[in-house]
Amino acid sequence: MTAGPAAPRQLAEATYAENITASLNRLQRAALVRYASGETRQVTAYHDRIRETVVRGMSPASLVWLHAQWAAV
Repeated sequence: MTAGPAAPRQLAEATYAENITASLNRLQRAALVRYASGETRQVTAYHDRIRETVVRGMSPASLVWLHAQWAAV
C-alpha cells in the first residue's frame, strides 16, 4: 500500500498483478480504494485507516518485499 495516490500501471508492476483493472474494480466496489481526482488516473486507499490496517496485518518480510518492489518501479 502506498502512502499516496499511485498509477494502476505502477501498482501492477510492483505487485505482479495479472489483471490490475479487475483487482482495482473489486476494491473500489468494496469502498476500499478510489480514484483520485486530477489529470492522471491514480488510485488511493479510500481512507488512511484502511491502508494502516492492511499494512499492520502484513508480515515484516512481506513489507520488506513490497517496499523493494515499489522502489524498483
